Parts: sequence; C-alpha cells; structure tokens
Amino acid sequence: MKKENLIGGGILIFCIVAIIIGICMVFFPGTKKQTGIVATMVSQKKIAVVRIYGEISFQSQAGNAWGVSAKNADGLVKKLSALSRDPLVKAVILRINSPGGTVAATQEIYNQIKELKKHHKKVVVSIGDICASGGYYIASGADKIVADEGSLVGSIGVIMHLPEVSGLLEKVGVNLRVIKSGAHKDIGSISRPMSEEEKMLLQGVIDDAYQQFYQAVKTGRQNMSEAKLRELADGRIFTGRQAKKAGLIDEIGDYQQTIAITAQLAGIKGEPVVIEEEEPLQWLKDLVEGSSVPTSLFKGSSFLKSGCLEYQWRP
Repeated sequence: MKKENLIGGGILIFCIVAIIIGICMVFFPGTKKQTGIVATMVSQKKIAVVRIYGEISFQSQAGNAWGVSAKNADGLVKKLSALSRDPLVKAVILRINSPGGTVAATQEIYNQIKELKKHHKKVVVSIGDICASGGYYIASGADKIVADEGSLVGSIGVIMHLPEVSGLLEKVGVNLRVIKSGAHKDIGSISRPMSEEEKMLLQGVIDDAYQQFYQAVKTGRQNMSEAKLRELADGRIFTGRQAKKAGLIDEIGDYQQTIAITAQLAGIKGEPVVIEEEEPLQWLKDLVEGSSVPTSLFKGSSFLKSGCLEYQWRP
C-alpha cells in the first residue's frame, strides 16, 4: 500500500509540475530561438521570422480549420512594430499559411509591412500551403514573394456571406419582429429576402473593398500591366508554379531557400542569424483558456461570421 501511495504521489507531483511549466509557457511565451551562427557581437545583423497562420482577424483563433492557431491581428501588428524599431534586425521573413481573413485586420498588418520598409528593413514572404486573399494582400507589400511549386496563391477578391432562412422560419412557425430606425438598418437579415436596392448597396461596399485590395497588389506588382492584373484579380486561385508564371510571386523556393534569398537581399554576408519567437504548446493554451474542440470548429463557420467583410478564400 505504501509503495502504491508513493507511486501515486510521484505521478501527482509530476502532473502538477508539468501544468505549472505549461502555464508559464502560455503566459510568458517570449522565449527567443536562434538558428544559424550564434551572435557573438551586439552589432551582428539578424533576420526575424514572423508567422501568419490561419484566419486573419482581431480575434484569437484556437484550433482553426487550417490546423494552426492564428495570433490575432493586434498581436501581429505589435510584433511587427517592435521589429521595425529594432536596429539589429535587417530583414523580416513573413511565413504565411493563411486563406485570408477580415478586411480591416488584413489592412492593419499590411500597413505594418509598409512601416518595416520605411525603416529600411527588407521584407520577404515565404508561402507554406496557402497564401490566399487577405494573405496575399499582406504578401503584396513585401520586397519578394517566395512559394513552393504546389502552394496555393491568389484569390484576389472580397466576399460577404449572408444566409437567409425565411422559408425555414416560416415552416417551423417562427416569426421575427424587427423594430428599426431606418429602412436599411436590418440589411442582410436572415429573416427576410434581400431587396434589389439592398443588394446594390452591399455590392458597393464589396466593390470599394475590392478596389483597395486591387490597388495594394498593383502597387506591389509594378512590373505587371493593369490589363493582366485585371484578368488575374477575379478571385481565382493558382499553384505556386502558375503564380510565378503569371507574375504574382517572384521565386519558387522553400523556407530554407527563402532565408538565403532574404540574407542576400539584406546584404548579410555568411550564414545569417535567424531569430524566431517560439510559440507555446497550443493544446495546453487551449486547455488553460477554456477552449474546446466543438467551439474551435465552429469559430471558422461562415454562418456564425455572417455579414463580415472578408478578404478570404472559401472553397
């Protein structure tokens, strides 16, 4: 019995220590990882890596459909702003694996890319599985875009999902009463069909957001003719190889090749020092923050995000 108690106590202590360490990793995730030659002098030039994974928004997204937790836009903006002021960082690699996200969140990150360049930092994008819509909007601000041959790239466009279930509500005997201050206050309501005037108003919103996207890509891909860009900017998706041929990216290459390309672009001689913030274990962060699998799955639902203006590829 004493032996069993000792074993049980040991397991309990181990679990408690593991949980404490995990909580520290979640709430104090500022550990830095360096690869390449370890810096021996403060003046050594560095390349910083920032990962943009999952749906882009102002909300944290745990366990999204793309398999990786996305930092919210505020966190990314804060990190990029700090890098722009760091004199030791000469270049930034954006490792993007994202189908896009909300319009405003995308634009705030894109604006920080411009700030990095104003501070004379070279910015290079390395595309993972996908860099679509808002992901590509952000990438268009970089000095170079590098993708694998099989990466998915593009989807230049805007989308808004507005479900309408008035027929279903009628069948189940549900009647929604709406009291509003103006004719269009409940525009996009699920409880009634949309009028032609309302469709026209929302199309105007979509068209304006599209022009903002188009202008960002036009600014970034200056060697592409306007006629060619108009042809490509209809929401279609490309492989990395197709995107290279079309002029939407600059190089075919993997992540390690992107590091070499970035070092050359930044004028760094020899093997570069690459700094990257380690992410805490996502499963533990989800546990501590009270996230659950069903909740995480529904976070990506088009229905639950209805009415949100998005630069996002949704197959």
